[in-house]
Amino acid sequence: MAATGEATSAAVKVTRHAQPGTFGTVTRMSLAGFPPQHGTYEPGGAVRKASKEVTFKHIGKTRRIYVSGRPGTTPAPAVFLLHGAGRTGLSMIDMWQDMARKKGVILIAPDAISGSWTSKDMDAGFVEKAIKAAERIRPIDRERIFLFGHYAGAVHAAKLLNADQAIWRAGALHGGFPGKFAPVARPDAPPFRIYLGTEDHIFSIEDAKRTGQRFSKAGHDTELHAIPGHNHWFYVIGPALAADTWAWFRSQPGPAAKFQRVSN
Repeated sequence: MAATGEATSAAVKVTRHAQPGTFGTVTRMSLAGFPPQHGTYEPGGAVRKASKEVTFKHIGKTRRIYVSGRPGTTPAPAVFLLHGAGRTGLSMIDMWQDMARKKGVILIAPDAISGSWTSKDMDAGFVEKAIKAAERIRPIDRERIFLFGHYAGAVHAAKLLNADQAIWRAGALHGGFPGKFAPVARPDAPPFRIYLGTEDHIFSIEDAKRTGQRFSKAGHDTELHAIPGHNHWFYVIGPALAADTWAWFRSQPGPAAKFQRVSN
């Protein structure tokens, strides 16, 4: 009987291996109607009033996050928002808050330590502290946590999506991606989108394709959404991107479906 039990136990033991993801490119004419701009932008007073500023200690440093969303007692989905270089989390809340209020989404927007993002900015311990801080407003559904980044925040977000955290259900990037980063093959690799203007002066469509293909080989289902006539400027198209991104985020399958393509 002991031998039978051992055989049964061995039979149900599963080893999962990363399988290639998919990669595709689509032209987004519906997002092309926002006039490209450069110029100055600062979050207004309304977004400051609508956001809760929270600070806490992490690895010896005082960290700041901004949280926005409708209070409640039932668990809500959450989106982590990573700002562009030289900005703060408020700039991301500003772009996403209208959608979040309508859809019952909690927004969590940290400030980078030095104005841009490094590997020390968002380890697993920091993410957990940020979630707990957000839960002062409303419980977070741990199976519906998403990630969005712009420019430097997009570069860092892609790396986090490929990191050993297994927390992100899906992610999206705008105006940025890690061109020289070599992603690690992962069986739990979350899907993500790259939104990029055809007139972006910093990141090219061809480089975005190469990056998306590398991530797909590592197991991520990756999409490149090319926006005709759009440049790098986020602060006109931001609210429309938030709505478009959230519609895609909410369509993504839950954890039970993550391993459909994985061989045992």
